[in-house]
Amino acid sequence: MSRISINTTQHVALSYEAASVGARIGAFALDALFYIAWTVLYYIITDKMGITMGDVGTFIFYLPIMFYSLICEVVFDGQSFGKMIAKIKVISTEGVPATFNNYFMRWVFRLIDILMTSGGLATLVILANNKGQRFGDMAANTTVITLRKREKLNEIIAPKVPEDYTVTFNEAAQLTDADIITMKKVFNYALKRTNYSLIDETSDRVKTVLKIDSTMPSEEFLRTIVKDYQYLMSDYE
Repeated sequence: MSRISINTTQHVALSYEAASVGARIGAFALDALFYIAWTVLYYIITDKMGITMGDVGTFIFYLPIMFYSLICEVVFDGQSFGKMIAKIKVISTEGVPATFNNYFMRWVFRLIDILMTSGGLATLVILANNKGQRFGDMAANTTVITLRKREKLNEIIAPKVPEDYTVTFNEAAQLTDADIITMKKVFNYALKRTNYSLIDETSDRVKTVLKIDSTMPSEEFLRTIVKDYQYLMSDYE
């Protein structure tokens, strides 16, 4: 799988693993079950129960299907139910949390990328670039990453945590090995040069990305996040 490097507004590079085409197709297939279930419900209401909806009623009834992906990604921070199961997520490539405009733009392009071409165009475009993007993602400045846990860390910034360790921030599980390695490099660089403002910026960025509200000092927070990640990725659970 290709890796995606995103520069934050604090000039810190974060690395993510792009979601595979297979994972994205799988997520779409899972979401399609919702469309099927909704259509079956319409059949039950109109055919089995004999309720006439008319053109306007039918249009209104199918609105949830039309806006399903957009609503889910806005409400669930870049994930539909299919994406949740497949453990993939839409993120912004601009180093800031994705906004409604980002999600809306990629939703608009679904008509061309997916619906009009049965997903063929989206698949070709994703395979052709190294950022895991279809045309909708390019227009929206987004991409789709995997949230699946990877193998053991090769590099860490904290010693091995004990089996009875208590996790402080469960949100650390959203990070990847590459994120932790990047944090190590930035952390060590800042300490060697006593650049505590860089440590503060890195801490603030991690809190923003993980949506953590904490008053814990920056250095302590970063060390805690790493320990939490190590424990959550270990075999203790």
